[in-house]
Amino acid sequence: MPRSTILLKSYSSPSSTLANIPILRVIGDNKGPRLSIVAATNGTQYTGTQACLELYKCIDASTLRGELNLIPCANPAGFDNRERYRVPLNDDFEGEPNLNRIFPGDFQKSTPRKLAKSLFDFLVESSDFLVDIHGGDIFEEIIPCALYTLVASRNAKSKLAETDGESIKLAHSTGMNWIIEGLCDYTKRGRLNVEATFKGIPSIGIETSSSGLLTASNFNDCYDAIHNIMSEINMLEHRERAEQVKSQFVITELKPVRAHFGGLLRTTKHAGDLIKEDDNLGYLLDLNGEVKETFDVPKKLEGVLVEQRTNPVIYSGDIVFEIGTYR
Repeated sequence: MPRSTILLKSYSSPSSTLANIPILRVIGDNKGPRLSIVAATNGTQYTGTQACLELYKCIDASTLRGELNLIPCANPAGFDNRERYRVPLNDDFEGEPNLNRIFPGDFQKSTPRKLAKSLFDFLVESSDFLVDIHGGDIFEEIIPCALYTLVASRNAKSKLAETDGESIKLAHSTGMNWIIEGLCDYTKRGRLNVEATFKGIPSIGIETSSSGLLTASNFNDCYDAIHNIMSEINMLEHRERAEQVKSQFVITELKPVRAHFGGLLRTTKHAGDLIKEDDNLGYLLDLNGEVKETFDVPKKLEGVLVEQRTNPVIYSGDIVFEIGTYR
């Protein structure tokens, strides 16, 4: 059958109910690569979920080359409980973890890590390429972008360097204007696309939408990006892009701006705005209406506003903006 649903067993609940994760599979009539698309590893990011459902409904198996595996909701407990980052299940008395920080998981450890291991093993077994879709969480505005992380050592002839090169091509093939390049260090480990790249699977992330919203515009950006990827890896006939991309920029460094005080945040810019030194990004008010802190772009820095907080309630130490420098 060209279309099928696989129920991936992950863990059992205290009531002995088995938690299954639906995987929607489309097998093309012609041979080709295996692409896996994962959505909702964070429970309040919905654009990828809708994109998976639409792809499953609309992809024509008679013209598809290869196999498409779609996971509309990788974190069912987080999705059900509207948890913005976490799996709302205890991780061995260490709190409730972010699923996208504990891959590849471990069957011998806590329930969230069993979930991560089930997903990761399936994806490694079933994928030649992997796309992890995120959607701007409920407290943030983020620039639509594709992301990749370089995992190879400086030995340019290594197998992982080849995988890095394929991930770079995958990110650029999305047609998105902004690409974020990351270098792997300990802070990146545990992320799905990073751990999959270490396994030799070219992998990227996609960010579309903001503030937990599911809008037609952001959905279309995501859907078009996936179609462009599928054309690039010869799963679909090449097609003209929905909108010609005039240029692509690669963000090579992210600089966070933190609050020194708590208060009510008011912003003056939007994600995607180009900014330069001394530009004002916003300010914090106390509950007397007095300005406690202003946020200006540091000296000798210019770039693009990649992300900003949209929930105005700020604690001291919170990251309120991230500025990207690009080439």
